[in-house]
Amino acid sequence: MKNIQYKLIALFIASFSIVACGNSSQTEKDNHNHNEATIGIGLGDNESTEEAHSEGEGVKLTTKQFDALQMKVDTLSLRNLSGYVNANGTLEVPPQSEAAITSVVGANVVSIEVIEGDKVTKGQVVAYLSHPNIINMQTDYLNATSNSNYLKKSYERQQKLYDAGVGSGANFQKAKAEYDVSKSMASGLAAQLQMLNINPSTVRNGTIAQRVPLRSPIEGFVKKVEVKTGQYVDPQTELFDIVNTDDVHADLIVFEKDVFKVKKGQKVIFNIQSNSDEDLVAEILSVSKTFEDNPKGVHVHAEIENKIKF
Repeated sequence: MKNIQYKLIALFIASFSIVACGNSSQTEKDNHNHNEATIGIGLGDNESTEEAHSEGEGVKLTTKQFDALQMKVDTLSLRNLSGYVNANGTLEVPPQSEAAITSVVGANVVSIEVIEGDKVTKGQVVAYLSHPNIINMQTDYLNATSNSNYLKKSYERQQKLYDAGVGSGANFQKAKAEYDVSKSMASGLAAQLQMLNINPSTVRNGTIAQRVPLRSPIEGFVKKVEVKTGQYVDPQTELFDIVNTDDVHADLIVFEKDVFKVKKGQKVIFNIQSNSDEDLVAEILSVSKTFEDNPKGVHVHAEIENKIKF
C-alpha cells in the first residue's frame, strides 16, 4: 500500500503564532512518493531551521497518523495593525450645561438653601436675598401703577371731550402723553420685579415681599457656593455655580504632528485619575480647525459612551 508521507518541521516563532505552508518542490524531487507536504511549527535561530530542513531528520507521518493528530495545513493570514495617538485632556461640559447664579441688585444673603454637591432642579430656590432697595422697588411699582390708573382716567375723559368737540386738542395730547409715560414706567418696574422673582400682581394686591428667592436656571449639581449668610453681594457677583453632567464629554489636546491621524467617528480609549484602572470609551464628535499655542495642538471633542460612571 502506498502511503502519503508528510514531513513535520519545527519552526519556533517568538510571538507564539503558528505558521503552516505547503512545499510542492519537495514532492517533485521524491518520485517514490505521490504526495508530500511540509508543516512548520517553529524555531527562532537559523541553525535550527537549517537542521530542520535536513531530509534525514524529518518526521514522516502517514495519512492516518496525520488525521489522528487532527493536524491542518493553513496559510499565514495578513492583518492590518492600526496605530494609536497619545493625548491628554479633561472632562468638560458644553456652555449650555453650566450656569452661574448672580443677583440682579445689591442685597444681603439671608438664607442659603444648598451646599456643594447637592442636586438641584430647574427653578429650585438656592438662596434668599433681602435689602431695603428691594422693598423700595415694590413701593415704587405700587405708586407707578396707581399714578398710571389715575392718568388713564384723565386721558379717557379728555378723549371724550375732544371727540365731542368741546375739549382742546392740546389738553387731549398732554393727557395722552402723560398716560403713556406712566404706563411705560409701571411696565419697567414690573419687569424688574419679575427679574427678582416677585410677582407684580401680588404687589398690586398689597403684599410686599421682605425677601426674594434666587433660583437655579438649569437642572444639575451645585459645583461651587461662593457666598456666606449675611454677606452683601453686588449685582452680577457670582454666588453659585451649577453644572449638568448629563452632557459631559472628553476635551482632548492632540499634538500638531498627530492631527492628520484623527477624524470624526474614531474611537477613543481613556481613563480618569479617580479610576485609572478602568478604561472608558468615547467617540470623536469634532476636531477643531484652529491650533492652540501652548501646547501646539488642536482640541478634539469626544462623546463618552458610559457616562453613568461619572
